[in-house]
Amino acid sequence: MKKMRTLYGTSAGLCLLVAALSANANPFNYTFMDSGAGLDGPEDATASFTISGNVVTIVLDNLEANPTGAGQLISGITFNALGATGVTAMTSSGVEANIGVGDLNNGNPTTLSHWGFQFNGGAMTLVETAGNAAQPGSPVDMIIGPDAFGGFNATNGYTAANSSITGNHQPSVLGTATFTVTFAGTVTNFSDVQMAFGTGPDNFVPGTPRTPGVPDGGSTAILLGSAMISLGSLRTWFRRK
Repeated sequence: MKKMRTLYGTSAGLCLLVAALSANANPFNYTFMDSGAGLDGPEDATASFTISGNVVTIVLDNLEANPTGAGQLISGITFNALGATGVTAMTSSGVEANIGVGDLNNGNPTTLSHWGFQFNGGAMTLVETAGNAAQPGSPVDMIIGPDAFGGFNATNGYTAANSSITGNHQPSVLGTATFTVTFAGTVTNFSDVQMAFGTGPDNFVPGTPRTPGVPDGGSTAILLGSAMISLGSLRTWFRRK
């Protein structure tokens, strides 16, 4: 009887462990599309939120190719972080470039110092480079989509960019920016997710949830398989005994 209790206890423990890891590893994914309500034309972007304890990693991607103006560049994201009671810190990373000139920092990611964060009571969090949460001064480090050829050639790839992109809002962030936000309280989910575009910001586009992909490059699935194999081996051993 003691052996059977140990077996069932092990089984329950393994299942709870795998379930917990799967829940934490799955990202919350959103798409943001606007066919032309923005000041400079259509907008197309994605955001991914991953929770690890009280730390949330946010990856913003601009998918709108060869934009015309700064109104098509990502300048922030707003969301309700359910379970949070405050924000204590944020780090950021992205590849900067002066559009029409070239990459900065040898094309290596760097801290995006103009972006800031704000917790507006309740659970509303702002992560912005334009707006109340941003650092002072003209908005810079907005996230630009791919160039006219599907790449990120800052020197001569952005053939449609006007002076709102190539002028006083330089540099831009090429394609993707990553933010790590440390919360007070435990974040469990997100709601009212909106992407901000332009220097005002000029336009807020509501997010549409996407079905999450395989978490952690499949590591949770590997762990689940290993756990089930171990459990099967235990059962075989007990039967033989």
